[in-house]
Amino acid sequence: MLEYFEFYRGNMLTGFDYYYGKLTDQHAFLLKTTKDLGFLPAEVTEPSFDFNRQLAPNPKLQQYAGLWIDLTFQWQAFSKQMEGFIGGWAKEYNGSSDALGANDEWGLRVKYDTNEEEQRFWGVNRYTDNFDDFLKWLDSMASRRIR
Repeated sequence: MLEYFEFYRGNMLTGFDYYYGKLTDQHAFLLKTTKDLGFLPAEVTEPSFDFNRQLAPNPKLQQYAGLWIDLTFQWQAFSKQMEGFIGGWAKEYNGSSDALGANDEWGLRVKYDTNEEEQRFWGVNRYTDNFDDFLKWLDSMASRRIR
């Protein structure tokens, strides 16, 4: 089962969109932040990085209010779908870079309970065959259009 993931896409000139998901002892959540919000990257592995309607909101996480969704009951299916998307991915997708820095950079780090180490995938101006489908799925989940 998926323990956590972090996905980012963007570049150093315009900023990055981030998706975070995490399973805790009691619940699971999904958070999407867009570059126009100007947030710094979060650390999904931090114990305090946790969103739960049953707990008092952490003041440090108040900026994310309204951006996360509870995936507790969908987490198992979400985990299987994530694994289905990334099962055949290579570690690197390095295309030719733009000298001005207007690259399309992306990365994914995932941790499954079956692996001791997290896995990392990344690309610059190059993508997996199912990248667009993966991104559409992730967006649909983050925007509360659960499929």
